[in-house]
Amino acid sequence: MREYSKEIGFLFILAFVVVGMNISKDNAIQEQRELFYQTMDSAKILSEHYAQKKSPVEAVEKYFAYFNDTDKQALNDNSDSPFIFSIGSKTSAYEKYGDSVDFEGLKAIGWAYSSINNADLIYKDESSAMVAINFSRYNTDDEAISTTDVTYMLVFKDDIWKLKAGFVQGNLSLGKSERL
Repeated sequence: MREYSKEIGFLFILAFVVVGMNISKDNAIQEQRELFYQTMDSAKILSEHYAQKKSPVEAVEKYFAYFNDTDKQALNDNSDSPFIFSIGSKTSAYEKYGDSVDFEGLKAIGWAYSSINNADLIYKDESSAMVAINFSRYNTDDEAISTTDVTYMLVFKDDIWKLKAGFVQGNLSLGKSERL
């Protein structure tokens, strides 16, 4: 037995080393997986960040979707304070964009939804942008009831493009009793 004790000891040490290497290998693989998923999450966040940052036109398009959904909270979350509307010869400041519009009033004059006909990026830097759009409002029969040109000013704030001001030549109803 004594003559095999060295070999048994050697095999025991070898088995211990192999088991330790496997545990270490499994830990390394798990750490690599976690690092990979963290990297992918970071890449997704950066991708979303830069997608938002580079596209004020898309921000305006999303804004129209929120408008059509009559979602004042989403409109407010995506506008800066104060929001300025200059329509014709009247300029008004609102706490947020949602404060400027009355959807029930718009529906009372026949509005069902709005659609952008075209949108052009006029200007963009790191913190501000201007987008010119032409849009139409439609009734429930899909007939255009108005077509308007608006230039929106946007600011990049809280990692998204937010509407800061809208400039309209002529008249545009926001659904309130007064016509701006």
